[in-house]
This record gives sequence, structure tokens and C-alpha cells, in this order.
Amino acid sequence: MTTHATSLVTTVACVLSACSSAYSADEPKLEDIDPTGKPKDYRPGATTRYAIWYDDGTWHFRYTTGNEDVQSFTGTITVVRGRMSTIVARGTPAKDVKTGADAPVEKTTVRACKVNAKINQGIESGIDFTLDEKATALKFELKVNGREVPAKVFLGAKGAHPKSDTFYLPAKPGK
Repeated sequence: MTTHATSLVTTVACVLSACSSAYSADEPKLEDIDPTGKPKDYRPGATTRYAIWYDDGTWHFRYTTGNEDVQSFTGTITVVRGRMSTIVARGTPAKDVKTGADAPVEKTTVRACKVNAKINQGIESGIDFTLDEKATALKFELKVNGREVPAKVFLGAKGAHPKSDTFYLPAKPGK
């Protein structure tokens, strides 16, 4: 199977969601991790992982695999008390999809994005997104091949791992 034909299913669907966690009365328990800066050892196709980081007001969310076998990435990113403002597709381009510097910036008001992708070695996919001023946190629920694998989630420049596959990060780190 060639790398270009390996993007069997790559979907990041952003939806208006009435998730109860988006408007919980209690503030979520945030991970004690600084998500600022791209994980220093992140390279598309090197290992199976999620990479999540924050820079200059923008969140970056990627997933990739270093395994020739097809890997399944599933999950949800939910905005707590707010919405996403812009979303840009990123990663290895699928047929007729722009993901590089010329990728279109989509203005949006979604509360959540669902990930449901099957990819193999060398493929990278994901999104860059910004949040509105009301957002207080992001809730991530991520799995690889249907399993909880927090060790495959790399956060911020240090590549720290969350405690579980469901975790919260501040909407605007450093503030």
C-alpha cells in the first residue's frame, strides 16, 4: 500500500454539540502540564501518537503513526463554556483537500470536534483552531485502536503525558 493511498478514512468532524461537559457548573480539573510549544521530538510518521500544543493564540492538534499497520484514532475535543472560532485542516493532504499554508481558514461556532480516522505509516492529520473569549478549558477524550493510551499523547514542548485518555487543558495557557 502506498503512503498516498493509506489515508483510508480521515475525518475530523466539528459539530454543534450540546455536551453537558461544555456547560458544567463545576470547573474541570486541569492537567498540571504546560501545553505551550510543539513537542520537541514530534515528527510525522516517527511513532504512533497524538501531539497537542498551543502557540500564539492557536491550538494545534495532530495524530500520526509510525506503524505500517492501519491505526485507528478516535475521540472528541470539547470546548468548555465557549466555542471554536476558526479551524484549519492540517497534515498529509488527502485527495482534493488543502492542508498546507494555503489551507482555507474556516470560521465556525462549533463546541466540539470528533476524530474518527484510520491511517498508517507516514500519514499525519489534524487541525489548528482558535477559541472564542468565553472558552475556559478544552476537554480531550482520545483513544488509539479503541484503547486508552495516555502515553501516546504528547502535550506541549516537553511532550508530557496526561494522566488518562480524558483530560482538560486551559483554553488560554499562561493567563
